[in-house]
Amino acid sequence: MAEIVALFGNAAFVAAAQSRLQSAGYAIADDAASADIVASYCETQQQIEDLYFGDDGFVSHLAKGTLLVDFSPASPNLARDISSVALVSGLELVEAPLVVEDMTLEHCFGRDNLSCFAAGEEDTVAKAKPFLDVVAKQVNVTGASGSAQLAKAARTMQVAASVIGTVEANALYHAVHRFSAGEGVPDSLPPAWAMGNEALLSAIAERRFTSDFTVELFLSEVSAALTTADDADLIVPQAESAMHLLELLAIIGGSDLAVAALSLVFGEDEESRRAGLDWDRANQVYREHGHDHDHEEGDDEFEYDDDDLEDYGDFFTFGYSSN
Repeated sequence: MAEIVALFGNAAFVAAAQSRLQSAGYAIADDAASADIVASYCETQQQIEDLYFGDDGFVSHLAKGTLLVDFSPASPNLARDISSVALVSGLELVEAPLVVEDMTLEHCFGRDNLSCFAAGEEDTVAKAKPFLDVVAKQVNVTGASGSAQLAKAARTMQVAASVIGTVEANALYHAVHRFSAGEGVPDSLPPAWAMGNEALLSAIAERRFTSDFTVELFLSEVSAALTTADDADLIVPQAESAMHLLELLAIIGGSDLAVAALSLVFGEDEESRRAGLDWDRANQVYREHGHDHDHEEGDDEFEYDDDDLEDYGDFFTFGYSSN
C-alpha cells in the first residue's frame, strides 16, 4: 500500500514536490490526519510555530507514529523544541532544512536544484531517507536535533555575504561605467569576472527578476540564521547588512521578486518602477519611524535616495532583534 503524504507551506514547493512524489508512488492527501508523512516548508518561524503548536497543531493532533519532516529554515533552538514535543507526543520528526542550489532559476524547486540537511534520531532519519531522496538530489545527514539547522544557518551566512558582495560589486561597476567607460564596454559586471556567482550576475544583466525562490524566502533563511547567532550571543554584521537590504527591497514591493532584484535597490528609479517597486513606501516607513535627517525644517519635499541606504539599518528589523 502506498504511503500517504501531506505537504504544507510554500505553494510553489508543495506543487513541485507533490508531482515528484506521485510519480514515485506516494499518495497525496490534503488532510494531515490521514497521512503517514506530514511535511512542511514554511516562510517564517511564526508559521512553523503555528503549524506545529497552534490550536490544530501537528504535535497535539496527529496520530502516534506519524513521520514529520520540516524543510523550513529555523533556529536550532526551535528545531530542538519541536523535536522534544514531538517525541513526547509519540511522533517521529526529521528536521531537513532545504537548500536551493541556484536561486536565479525561474523554477527553483526541481529535484536537481535541491539538497537538504537532515537531523534527528538515527532510525527516524533512515526511515525518512527514501522520502527525502524523492524531494532533493542530495541529503546531508548531520546528527542530532538542531544540527541540521545549525549547518543551514552557517551556509546561509556565506550565501548572503556572497549575494550582497556580488550585487554591490555590480552596482559599483555600473556606477563608474556611466562616467568613464569607453564605447562597447558592457554596463554590467561581466559574469566571467565573478568570484563564484556567475549565475547571479547573469540574472542581473538579463533582468531576470522572476523566480519561485523569492526575496521573502531568502529573508526567512537570513532571519533564521540571525536568530541562531542571537541565541549564541554572536554579532554577525555581514548577515545583518544582508537582512537590512532584503527588508528594504521587501518594503518597496519586491518581496515576490527573485533575489537578483536586489540590484534594483542600487539602480535607476525608472528601472525600479518598471519592476513594480515603489520608493514612496520606503519614504513612508522612514517618516513613521521619526528618523532624523539633515534637511530644512518643514521641507515636505524630502525624499529618500541611495545615500540614505545605511540609515535604514536602524529600524528595518522585521522579527529580528539585533544583539
